[in-house]
Amino acid sequence: MRIKKKAILLGIAVVLPVLFSSCSENDSISDISESSTDVSNTVVIQTDEAPELTEAVSVTTSEPAIPTSAELSTSVPNEIRTILNGVSVSDKNSFVKNPVEFSVNKSKSVCSLKITFKNYIDIYTLQHCILDVNISEGSYRFDDNGVNADGTINLTAQPDLIITNESGISEKYAIQLEREALDLPVVNIFLDGGASKSSIDRNEYSRMTFYMDCSATAEFESTPTVTGGIKGRGHSTWTWEKKPYRIKLDQKESLLGLDKNKDWILLANYADKSLIRNCVAYDMGRELGSFVWNPSQYPVDLFVNGEYQGVYTLGEQREIAKSRIDIYESDTEADRGYLLELGGASEEQLANNYGFFHTNLGLANFITFVDPKPEKITSEQEQFIIDYVNKAENAIVSGVGYEDYIDVKSFCDWIIIHELTCNLDSCFRRSCYMTKDKGGKLEMGPIWDFDLAFGNFSVDNPYYNTWFTIGSDAPKKEETENTAKTADTANTAETAESTEEGPYITTNWCNYLMYNNSFRSMIRERWFEVRDRLVQRAVTSIDYYSGKVEKSQNENFRVWNILGVKTAYESYSTASIADYDGQIQYIKDFIYKRAEWIDKNI
Repeated sequence: MRIKKKAILLGIAVVLPVLFSSCSENDSISDISESSTDVSNTVVIQTDEAPELTEAVSVTTSEPAIPTSAELSTSVPNEIRTILNGVSVSDKNSFVKNPVEFSVNKSKSVCSLKITFKNYIDIYTLQHCILDVNISEGSYRFDDNGVNADGTINLTAQPDLIITNESGISEKYAIQLEREALDLPVVNIFLDGGASKSSIDRNEYSRMTFYMDCSATAEFESTPTVTGGIKGRGHSTWTWEKKPYRIKLDQKESLLGLDKNKDWILLANYADKSLIRNCVAYDMGRELGSFVWNPSQYPVDLFVNGEYQGVYTLGEQREIAKSRIDIYESDTEADRGYLLELGGASEEQLANNYGFFHTNLGLANFITFVDPKPEKITSEQEQFIIDYVNKAENAIVSGVGYEDYIDVKSFCDWIIIHELTCNLDSCFRRSCYMTKDKGGKLEMGPIWDFDLAFGNFSVDNPYYNTWFTIGSDAPKKEETENTAKTADTANTAETAESTEEGPYITTNWCNYLMYNNSFRSMIRERWFEVRDRLVQRAVTSIDYYSGKVEKSQNENFRVWNILGVKTAYESYSTASIADYDGQIQYIKDFIYKRAEWIDKNI
């Protein structure tokens, strides 16, 4: 005799505690309802017919009707739990996604309930849930591995719900937890010893476990769980609320399909509400193809200790290495490969007066030794590169023989991409990098740090109708046009009289190069050679990355509620745009207008 097993699970309501609710301990359900009439935080699965275990059944919920405040205050579904440990539950747990599937898996002979939740929910919330179960008869319990000491349920343990009917027949219903699949890789970082995110230091690495889940995208492979360290990074960006990080893995790994390396970065893009300016700029750099190396970066969703941090950009750290800036390395030779940053001196270096230098004419200042590092560079190496940079500066100022010291094409392309994007730092202020290989010339690049580019800096001319690589104390044009002056008699930043001003930084090498007839002719020719494809590459990249970020940006700005709010150094133009689509359109419009301005003024 075959006995049919009735499905006696009539309803299961998922109610999660909200630790950050603004409701007080004494709030009633009517108080909560008056602050929000959204009851989508309760998910109920109803079955009218009893499914047999030999068949597959899928029942989904629909969005519930939204009652009025008066209706809520007098008639509330008894599945809703409003208080947990004195913390009121409001509409914050509307992160549970509909539909929720209740199905019978024929091959496994087990009923399962799949709870899909939104991307930004932290692990702690999922580990301390209330599940209210309504059954028509009998009793239910959760297996012990899923029950916490306080009676809440740990959904991450994937507990079984065991239901026993009045005849004593039991069935197991496996609760499956699934994070909503968005379109970005998900980076998970767990700090050792339960350390908090706030313990991450700017200078010292904290131990961590790292894992990247790429199941939401077919473009990349997930990484195995690895160990390493994490610390803060950046200059002013480290002082902002959404922090950037540098990670160092214990062993070399390939992330995002890139060459294996230990050193990677996570950029916060707090001041960039498009979340993609750096990615777009680096694609443009690849289009030009003249820099010694172009960094690769890609948007990701970041979780630290299970808590969602928002959309970050994961990418390569700039360094001399075979897989990065591939130039000659030597611990002892003076004529070796060098990576320098103009304006890169840190507060510590400034306070202790080490690790940087100024050129003799003062046109390039606070030049830091990035690789080799200040603590590793020898005195002979330091003097060698300082002497070479000064010789290059003398030639640039005199207008005679500068081609012997600098790679002209890389200088042209570096100026072009920084002028097209109006990068804040392009006046040799900061994040301006140069390399010199063994036996080679100074080359500009790699390009770096474009979160305050593309019309996103408040101090800049709001019409962006000026040069950005040229400093504000520009020398007289006639004094820089193929002059035969020696460097000893050339005007410096202190004596030059301005005829055309840049945004805010004093005279630098670009002032002299852009008013040298020979160099100006070369950069004009190069501009019109690359102009159309560079603009097209920018627009194509904007469309690609914004499409990838589209779902996650909603969750990012749920955590960082800054759309329409001025933050950091961003422009008032971008700060006034209160929607993501508007932020993306702003960048496109900016590129077209800026290209037209360069056409007329180059």
